[in-house]
Amino acid sequence: MDRPPTKKRSFRTEPITRYLDANPRWHSIRLAPIRGVTKVTTTTGVHRLYQLG
Repeated sequence: MDRPPTKKRSFRTEPITRYLDANPRWHSIRLAPIRGVTKVTTTTGVHRLYQLG
């Protein structure tokens, strides 16, 4: 963080930080099944997106 922590910000972020410290793979487990799709502007690309969906 660029800014020094404030009492209000610490109140919100400390529980999240503690949880992520206790569960370090939380993000990777949830992100693994997500597949990204790039922006496609061609007709062929649009048809392919419909096939993926």
